[in-house]
Amino acid sequence: RILFSYTQCPKGSYCPENEILPCPPGSYCPQIGSRNYTLCPAGTYQPDAGKVQCRPCSLGRFCPESGHIEDGIQCIAGYICDSHGLRIPVKPCPPGHFCLEGTLTANLTSTTTVFRPRTCPAGFYCTFGVKTPISELMNFSTPQPCYPGYYCNSGSEGPHGQG
Repeated sequence: RILFSYTQCPKGSYCPENEILPCPPGSYCPQIGSRNYTLCPAGTYQPDAGKVQCRPCSLGRFCPESGHIEDGIQCIAGYICDSHGLRIPVKPCPPGHFCLEGTLTANLTSTTTVFRPRTCPAGFYCTFGVKTPISELMNFSTPQPCYPGYYCNSGSEGPHGQG
């Protein structure tokens, strides 16, 4: 006769008080015998229950906090999120260009995605981190008009253009 049975807590599960539970979404359980689950670290997410690892956030997105269930947040306008597993956007849009929300490559001529830096409009110049093609005077996260007496071709990086 069996007085008790012993079952080891499987990977992808945690066992508080000897009850087998799947690790919830936003977490993982990589080891046999886990008593608790671990939240996915910043830069990762996990949409499913019962998993042993988290997924890195996709290109064009970032995951700033631990425990993400969805594939993070779209890259902030003015930045490029061109690597997997970003915690925060760190690469500003290059001068002479603007970057809309969700930009996922620094390749200025990419034909595989529309989420790339776009050329600054003619008559204006763009510094680092410009986020829109629409100008607001003295807001340097937008294109700025060229200095009086000068003309800026599209893609200009500075206020002098060609005079």
